[in-house]
Amino acid sequence: MFLLISGILLLQTPAISALANQISIGTTPYGVAFDGANIWVTNASGTVTKLRAIDGSLVGTYAVANPWGIAFDGASIWVTNYGSKTVTKLNAHDGSVVKKYKVGQGAFSVTFDGVNVWVTNVSGTVTKLRASDGCLLGTYAVCGYPNGVAFDGANIWAANAGGTVMKLRASDGSPIGAYEFRRQ
Repeated sequence: MFLLISGILLLQTPAISALANQISIGTTPYGVAFDGANIWVTNASGTVTKLRAIDGSLVGTYAVANPWGIAFDGASIWVTNYGSKTVTKLNAHDGSVVKKYKVGQGAFSVTFDGVNVWVTNVSGTVTKLRASDGCLLGTYAVCGYPNGVAFDGANIWAANAGGTVMKLRASDGSPIGAYEFRRQ
């Protein structure tokens, strides 16, 4: 069967339809993270859903204000709170809120570098927090409006809505380079 949604034609098979109707995870899922056993999903409805990865069964649903990006640090789940200039640290075992920490305007995406948590803020900065206690270690200006972030084992990469990707040294947040994307 074919579905037309907002001008997009989708192929929907009976098997996919049956699976899609089995678990309610909220409305408009944004971010997804894996903790080694479970999948965590942020939802526009103001919740974070925890699913068992092996079979997709619902483990729990937890209230989090404006959840967007999500990452696992080996012990905790970090969720950006887009509208509130904060990031929420959740206990990965039971989903309870450990604490909220201040970051920049429009906290969007989050990654873990093995020791620290990095949060992109659409205000044009990337915030670095120590994962163990949420201590603010630095806020670094980047080119444009960062909306994606990744750790490559040595450096932080921030994707900016303005068409650049910026590389930051994970040790001190200093810029290493900016790479511009051009249409061909």
